[in-house]
Amino acid sequence: TGESKASDGKITAKNTYIVKAAAKKNAITKKATVKLGAKVNSGAALSYKIIKGAGKKVSVSKKGVVTFKKGAKVGTYKVKITAPKKGSYTAASKTVTIKLKKK
Repeated sequence: TGESKASDGKITAKNTYIVKAAAKKNAITKKATVKLGAKVNSGAALSYKIIKGAGKKVSVSKKGVVTFKKGAKVGTYKVKITAPKKGSYTAASKTVTIKLKKK
């Protein structure tokens, strides 16, 4: 029939990232960052959103760098990575966990 079959979009990234930072009373005392380094097989632009632990002390850039500002609470954060449909590839998403721990 001449129709091309859609390929599944797939995001590649670690499931869990561990970030260790100096902390007092369960809050970090210096800025800490982690680069997620996610990739998608379709070549589409990725977007990132913090879905657990969002607040003024944590942010994620368009390039997938998560920044924990001084005062961020030690604990577990989750970031959802999404890629739109592109060409014959379907849209894709993946949720990764970041564990912010005391050094």
